[in-house]
Amino acid sequence: MRNFKRGLFLILILVSLNLPGYSQIILDEVQLVYEIQTVENIKGISSANKSKDQLTVFLKGNRSRTEMKSILGSEINIYDNVKKQGVILKDFSGQKLLIKMDELAWRNRNSFMSNIRFEVTNQSKFINGFHSTKAEAIDNPYISEVYFLKDTLLENSNYYNALTNLKGIPVSYTISSSGFTFTYTLKSILKEGVSNNMFDIPKTGFRNVTYEEIKKIKEE
Repeated sequence: MRNFKRGLFLILILVSLNLPGYSQIILDEVQLVYEIQTVENIKGISSANKSKDQLTVFLKGNRSRTEMKSILGSEINIYDNVKKQGVILKDFSGQKLLIKMDELAWRNRNSFMSNIRFEVTNQSKFINGFHSTKAEAIDNPYISEVYFLKDTLLENSNYYNALTNLKGIPVSYTISSSGFTFTYTLKSILKEGVSNNMFDIPKTGFRNVTYEEIKKIKEE
């Protein structure tokens, strides 16, 4: 009887090891590189931006850094989930700003995109060699055509509030805002170590402003 129970116990363990989701990989240190296609919709006419804009995401533990580079300039977001603080570095038309961010400001930025819930579908396709599953945003018209890697999770998904609830690495997604659509497509996943220096905040070269000051300027 004891041997029977031991055998049954081993069978249950083996079965549990093969349950969906058990083989999911969790990455706590990674670099993601996306290509961005921008389309401007004017009077129903779509025109594609041919520039090679790029988004690079650096994740290490509870820290994140995103770099957005285009022909117009660059924007870097650095945030520490433990210290609950970070900065946005903007460099456009020769103007360099350092915007300080606390936890509330980090949550409120692009608030119309926060806490989006996703419903996973049975549709899938290969995108740049990644076998991606489609997810549909629930009750949010700003994001569409979302595909992600079901078998690979990010330990820190707080780097972009629109994708916090997506259970996997985003492979492709489209954001619509202010007459533009931005399609992000994953080009590569680099799993080698991310340097701690990537999360250093510059002490010189930028004009320091607060998030509230930037909000007032936008409202004027």
